[in-house]
Amino acid sequence: MGKTQWPKCSESFLAMGAAANLINPLMNKDVLEAMTTHVVSTLHTIASTTVTAGRPFVCKDRKAIRGQVAGVIALKTPPLVGAILLVFPELVIFKVIENMLAEKHSVINSDVTDAVGELTNQIYGSAKTSLNQIGYSLDMAIPTVLLNQKWTELGNQKATLVIPFKL
Repeated sequence: MGKTQWPKCSESFLAMGAAANLINPLMNKDVLEAMTTHVVSTLHTIASTTVTAGRPFVCKDRKAIRGQVAGVIALKTPPLVGAILLVFPELVIFKVIENMLAEKHSVINSDVTDAVGELTNQIYGSAKTSLNQIGYSLDMAIPTVLLNQKWTELGNQKATLVIPFKL
């Protein structure tokens, strides 16, 4: 197996995982397509940011997913039970917020975490609507924002699917 190349600071991540005994959203094509599509379209629409999805890969150690801030949505609607994380390196989220709100930031503060929560909420909400239109019944969810790789402590996942995005 080749060595994983970690993204540059211009990349962000979408990561999904679930406990081994449940249907994992990372193995569901509909969920992957909906989340990828809505990351791209939401960031384009509300943050005037052009985003392209990279090649997904499976990561067995979530500590390797780099970034300083993450929006997290828990999927609790069987058969899709797991978590979706939208992970941003500091420089990336600062640029997205500058595009979105015309505000410059140089430290992660409550304005930055609020923006990450809102982005996560809008991306999940759009994806949920699309998925529910084709027969899923995903529930509403409130995002949580975590700092400094606290997402490594979430749940008991065997592996996490990572979709890198270039901004």
